[in-house]
Amino acid sequence: MNSPEQKPVTQERLKLAGFLDSRTKFRMLQHHLLLEPLPGGSRWAAAFGSLLMFTFVMQIVTGILLTMNYAPTVHAAFLSVVFTRKQVPLGWLIQRLHYWGSSAMVILLLLHMVQVFLWGAYKKPREFTWIFGVILLGITMALAFTGYLLPWDEQAYWASKVGMGIIGTVPLIGGSLRTLLQGGPHLGNLTLTRFYTMHILILPGLLIITLAVHLYLFRIHGVTPPWWETPERLKLQEEPFWPGQALKDGFLALLLLCILGLWCWFHPVPLAGMADPAKAYNARPAWYFMFLFELLKFFQGKYEIIGTFILPGLFFAIMLFWPFLDRNPAMSPRRRPFAVSLMAVCVFGLLGLEVFSIETSQVMPVRSLSVIRNLPMPAAAGPLQQVRAAALFSTNCAACHEVNGTGDALRTAMPKIPNFTDATWQAAQTNAAILHRIVHGKPPYMPPFGSKLTAPQIQALAVYVRHFSKATGTAKAPAPGRHAATPFSKTRPAGAPPKPRPAH
Repeated sequence: MNSPEQKPVTQERLKLAGFLDSRTKFRMLQHHLLLEPLPGGSRWAAAFGSLLMFTFVMQIVTGILLTMNYAPTVHAAFLSVVFTRKQVPLGWLIQRLHYWGSSAMVILLLLHMVQVFLWGAYKKPREFTWIFGVILLGITMALAFTGYLLPWDEQAYWASKVGMGIIGTVPLIGGSLRTLLQGGPHLGNLTLTRFYTMHILILPGLLIITLAVHLYLFRIHGVTPPWWETPERLKLQEEPFWPGQALKDGFLALLLLCILGLWCWFHPVPLAGMADPAKAYNARPAWYFMFLFELLKFFQGKYEIIGTFILPGLFFAIMLFWPFLDRNPAMSPRRRPFAVSLMAVCVFGLLGLEVFSIETSQVMPVRSLSVIRNLPMPAAAGPLQQVRAAALFSTNCAACHEVNGTGDALRTAMPKIPNFTDATWQAAQTNAAILHRIVHGKPPYMPPFGSKLTAPQIQALAVYVRHFSKATGTAKAPAPGRHAATPFSKTRPAGAPPKPRPAH
C-alpha cells in the first residue's frame, strides 16, 4: 500500500507520461517495438537479425572513433593507423573490433540468408524483404572492399589494385568505372579519399536506407512462422517480443561481443609496411574475396571476363530475383528439393573455393613501378623524344614492363609478361596487334589506354615498343606476312623498296 508521500510523485509521473505521449506517441512506438506478437513464441533461431543490427551499430561506433585519428592521404594514412594502434588509449582494441567486426558481420549476414532460404521466408508475401536483404549483402561487401584500402599498407594497396583491375573488366563501362573510383589511371591520393568518402558516408547511408526499408517490410509481414507448426499451435504459443525474445537477443549479442573480444585479444590487425608502388608484393585478398580469385584460375586470357564478371553477376542476379524464380509454394525444405539442392551446391562450392584458396596460399600477381629512377633510359627513342614517347612509356607502362622494356622484375609473378627486347617476340607481333593491345589492354592485369591517351600518343607508344629491339641490337626482320616495325601511321606495302633515310 502506497504512503501519502508517494501519491503525488506517482500522479506527477502519470501526468508527465501523458504529456510526453500526447506529443511523441511513445506508447504506440513502445507497443510496436516491444509488444509485437510472435507466432510460436520466442526462438533462439530468430536472433540472427538482431545480431546483425548489433554488429552494424558496433561498426558505426568503432568507425566513428577511428575517423577521429585518421588522415586520408597517401603520406599520412598508414602513419595515422599506427598512431591509433600505439598511442590512442584503447586504440588497438577499437581498431581490432572494427576490423574483425566486419568479418563477423559478413559471416552473420551469410548465415542469416542461408537460414531465411531454408525456412522459405522469401516466399509470398515476403519477396521484397528478401530482395532488400540481398542488396544489403552487396552493400556490406562494398563496405568491406572500400575499407580494406584505408590503412594504405602493402597488402591493402596491392589487393585493391587487383580488385580495381577486376572492376575494369565490366563490359562497356569497366574502364570508366575504374577511372572514376581511382580518380585517375593509378591508385593514389584521390583513390584513398574517394574510398574513404564511400566507406564512411555513401555506403553507410545506402545501408541505413536499405535496412530501414528491409525492417519496414519485415514488420509489415511479421516473423516467418516455423513450417512444422499448425496455425492453431502457433496461435496458442504466441507471446510478445518483450521480454522473451528481447532477452534471447541480448544474451546472444553479449556472447558475440565476448567471443569477438577474446578473438581481438589474441589476433592483432594484420598490417604490412606502408604501401610502396616501387616494389613488388605478393598480396592476398581479404578472406571473403578469396573464392573469387580462386575462380579466376579457371578462366585465363580472353575468358577472364567469365570469372570476373559473368559468373558473379549471374549468381547475384539469381539471388536477387530468386523469389520470383521459385514458384513452389511449399515452405518445408523437404518439399523443395531443387531449391535446397541448388543452395547446397552454391554454399559448398563457395566454401570449397574459399578453403582451397586459403590452404594453397593463393597470392595475386601484382605490378611494381620497379626502380625507374635507378635504371638508365635505353637509347631507343631517338626522334620519338619529340613526342615525349619515353615519358609516356615511363608513366603508363614501366610499372610492369620496366623502363628497359624487359619486365624481368615481374617475371616470377607474371610469367607471360612480354620482353620487348626479344627479337622473337618483336617478329611475332604485327603493328595492329600492338596498337590493339595498347588500346584495349588485357584486363585485369593490363588496363586499356584507349580512353586515357590520344591517338598520336598511342602510336608513339607503339613505335617506342618497336624500337626496343633496335636498342639492344637484337632486331630481326618480321616474320613473313607481318608488317614492318615502323612507321605505324603508314605501313610500307610488302615488297616495296625502303625509303631512303635522310642524312644526319
